[in-house]
Amino acid sequence: MHLQTLGTRDLAWWQLTRAVPRPVSQAVRVTVGTLGCGLLGWVMFGLFGRPYLGAAFGLGVGFFAALPLGRLRDKRPRRFVPRILRRADLAPEFLVRDIGFGVVGALVGGLIVGLLFSPGYGVLIGLFFGLVFGLVRRFTEPTETREPASPSNVLRGDRSTVLYGTALGATAGALVGGFMGGVVGAEQYGLIYRLSPALEGLLGASVGLLLGAAGLGMMVYATSAWAQLVLARIWLAWRGRTPLRLMTFLEDAHKLGVLRQVGPLYQFRHGLLQDRLGRPGSGSVEAPEAEAAVRG
Repeated sequence: MHLQTLGTRDLAWWQLTRAVPRPVSQAVRVTVGTLGCGLLGWVMFGLFGRPYLGAAFGLGVGFFAALPLGRLRDKRPRRFVPRILRRADLAPEFLVRDIGFGVVGALVGGLIVGLLFSPGYGVLIGLFFGLVFGLVRRFTEPTETREPASPSNVLRGDRSTVLYGTALGATAGALVGGFMGGVVGAEQYGLIYRLSPALEGLLGASVGLLLGAAGLGMMVYATSAWAQLVLARIWLAWRGRTPLRLMTFLEDAHKLGVLRQVGPLYQFRHGLLQDRLGRPGSGSVEAPEAEAAVRG
């Protein structure tokens, strides 16, 4: 029924999010983002004796960052491909998107350091995080895979993009945390532990790694096609419309000859089967999983 609603023969796994009601999608992203950022803020500011300020700060950041991200739907699969900027990359729509990612990184990173250390360090670190966030967004684009295109390969590439973003966020956070703890020194700014400079640097790098990985990782994940698939398959499985392991089910249907692959898309090998299963009231005990594949 999902394909019949879209009026297409192509089953694209990254479009399954259309089967999830928009309020549900929005609520999940806002809830997860808000609570996750609140927990991170509580941990970070708690090291300086201000856990409640950190929790409030994190909840606010998570809520207002997740609101616009939760409105994005039908994101195409991407790959992480570092490259030199081309003229086409300077189009306004691309610059606004990349700058938006950079602004979020600059504001959040700068405010954290500015509140815990000093405004001067906040500006410096904010610019650094803004550059990292903007570049990561620039390097995650919908591009052709180097392997033969298939639904599983495209999904693997999009999932790897999230992991690359998380790793780069962790690296940037560890560098900043190590610098602020080991070089600048955190004890003079209210660190609740008395440590040697080496241990302060190690603690700062560890906390920075956690915050950087979680912060950038959550943003890349929230704007990924993989995130859409995870939410869609959980929702559809909960409603009893698809198996929870949806991609495995579709791959098995392909091996059995029910579906065929056309690049990254699936299609029913026989259009009449899709038409029959897509009609209201066609859900029979003989083929519940086949109907679920169409609806999903």
